[in-house]
Amino acid sequence: MNRINVLLCVLFLWAFSGKQAMGEYVLGKDTLKGITKLWVITEKLSEDGRKLGLTESTLQTNTELALRMAGVEVVPYDDPERFRFPYLYVNASIIADETSRCSYRISLELRMLVQLENGNSTHGTIWDTGCIGFCGHTRAQSVIPESLQETVNTFLNDFLAANPKAR
Repeated sequence: MNRINVLLCVLFLWAFSGKQAMGEYVLGKDTLKGITKLWVITEKLSEDGRKLGLTESTLQTNTELALRMAGVEVVPYDDPERFRFPYLYVNASIIADETSRCSYRISLELRMLVQLENGNSTHGTIWDTGCIGFCGHTRAQSVIPESLQETVNTFLNDFLAANPKAR
């Protein structure tokens, strides 16, 4: 029965992971060129994620801190002007079984206002990556944030390569 649950979790994550699980970028790192500021939004965690001791606030704060430490200007979430800037969308999908295992998918997307050919505009994803993983319940509070940090580092590598600081 436990193997069936794990298999179902893997299939669920695979089915809903799309490009993120493969680490593909929508348009590539060149789309990050010229971005000077961004803000971060973290999707609400599942009940399983909260039961494992994770919070949206922790994931949000960790992501913002990593960006700031790398020299990226982060617009505060409560700034009414934030909608003028691109945003980093963080989504951690977590499924825990009734024994001691959990599966997770982390998705990181940079979204910004894009102009459509018909003249309308909408928010679109211009860069994305992600990962999937498994861990025990007791390690989830450390493993999942560490996986998010690795995903944020992938973004920062591309962002900083597209926007080198003047020396």
